[in-house]
Amino acid sequence: MKKWENRDLAQRFVSDYNLPIPIINEDLFNYHLCLYNKVYGSLDKWKLLLNLINNKFKGDKNLFLDEYYQIRDKIINSVKKTDAFLKFDNSTYASYTIPEDITSKNVYAQDNIGKIFISIDITKANFQILRETDKDIVFGADTYEDFVGKFTDLDYFKESKYTRQVIFGNLNPKKQIAREKSFTLRMYEMLKSYAISHEWKQVSVSNDEIVYAVTKASCNKNEIIKLIKEKLGIEVKVNMYRLDGYKLNFRDSGHEKLTFYTKTDMFNGKVKFVSVPLQYHSIIFKHYYGLPTCNEDYHFNYEGVDCIFNEEFVIKKIEP
Repeated sequence: MKKWENRDLAQRFVSDYNLPIPIINEDLFNYHLCLYNKVYGSLDKWKLLLNLINNKFKGDKNLFLDEYYQIRDKIINSVKKTDAFLKFDNSTYASYTIPEDITSKNVYAQDNIGKIFISIDITKANFQILRETDKDIVFGADTYEDFVGKFTDLDYFKESKYTRQVIFGNLNPKKQIAREKSFTLRMYEMLKSYAISHEWKQVSVSNDEIVYAVTKASCNKNEIIKLIKEKLGIEVKVNMYRLDGYKLNFRDSGHEKLTFYTKTDMFNGKVKFVSVPLQYHSIIFKHYYGLPTCNEDYHFNYEGVDCIFNEEFVIKKIEP
């Protein structure tokens, strides 16, 4: 088999967009790009990246990757040198724990199948927390995109969630988490009366997210976003979704292989898969959308070796 020249670029791309695409060989990579394009925009994004490299980096992916890592390191080092960050880094912040009267259950459980949930989480929490701590840490930027824009005009870089995690993971993440918990608990207290009046039942509170179970599929998300912005100065995402559960079984024996979940967005109908291991993703994706599976779906990477499942699978919906 010919050498895959863009293997490292493909790995970078898949990580940046958190795509369920295995890095095995070029043919399988292209297959999955096409398979997921309608849902994840994977092929379109890959073409944009290749065009970017051709237009701005003379078609040399190594020049692009070199600049990519240089930008990331420059952002981290520049922030670390600011007086504002040094003050944050050397300050003492109280550690926060979730009070005992607040439940923190795992939403993805069979007891929750068929239920509707509302989640409220801090948008790009690591950036917002540092901005609210001291805006000079992020060079006066109001948004993460503006912050990164001070170092590069590459939209690709701004869109990478993985890169954002790496950047802020190098900027005292323990203190960031302590501050995130502080804001999340304040948000929880602020929403208490609102939740009660709307018959929301709190299910989980994490570092940067609150989840409620609801009996009615209605939610004025713009009202909630505005309320939190006015009271706490932070931006949040509000999602309402129905949780469904499925089992992936061996077709012939009927034995269960694993349980997975789907979150169906009640605002736009989009579906997100949860608890689906990468090696089964295209198989589950095909069965869920009623598409016939093919040989390419059964390939998976095991310790760098291209392996193939030799059994057929089916999925079965779990009834509430």
